[in-house]
Amino acid sequence: MLVLTLKQPYAWMVIFGSKPIENRTWVNALLKHLIERQEAFAIHAGASLRKDYYDQACAYGRSQDETLRVPPKSELVLGAILGTVVPTEIYRPEDWVASRRWHMKGQYGWQLKDRTPL
Repeated sequence: MLVLTLKQPYAWMVIFGSKPIENRTWVNALLKHLIERQEAFAIHAGASLRKDYYDQACAYGRSQDETLRVPPKSELVLGAILGTVVPTEIYRPEDWVASRRWHMKGQYGWQLKDRTPL
């Protein structure tokens, strides 16, 4: 199974929160293959977390979903696989629209479904 490492708290937001889109500057043939076959990949939480990064990520998350309540930094799991997701679509940077929550301007947006915590 393929694994994608995300910094916390984004890994938590994808698996346990309301973040249905992962943003990247790239896509590859493996991602397209997973979409075609509707196959899952694992979400791994990075091993470190700086307070300033945590604060910025939480602020961004709340700007996309005002009901989002991320656990305190001390409660987030680091350096472990949190769960799996199935990619369903790729939004290109030129497809960006302000009304699509979580899709960052200038990025590829990977639409995710079937979040399964481990």
